Amino acid sequence: LANLVVILIGVIVLAITIMALGLSGLSLAPSQLDAIKRALANADTDALSRAAHSLKSSSANLGAMRLSSLCGRLEKCAAANDEAASAALVEAILAAYREAEKDLLLECGEVEEVQKATRATS
Repeated sequence: LANLVVILIGVIVLAITIMALGLSGLSLAPSQLDAIKRALANADTDALSRAAHSLKSSSANLGAMRLSSLCGRLEKCAAANDEAASAALVEAILAAYREAEKDLLLECGEVEEVQKATRATS
């Protein structure tokens, strides 16, 4: 039983760490999204490609693979100066970001529930 408690505590610590990393990564995304929208509005395909690359990496680190994939496509479209495709992708990226944000916050809530249940049983 003691080994099970130690393992459970380790899992909880890992979940808290992942949650903290996810929330800090998520807090960067609005500025990255703003950079994408600003670059699109200014028809600055170089800045658009850089901002898409940045968001692609940070969203992949959080496990938001749909968002990361869309950002990768935007990065390529921007590099090819395809403004029409870029504009369509930005709309899809905004929707994917909202979904990823909701999923991450839901995960955070589930971690908190596990913590409460663990405290109640200890």
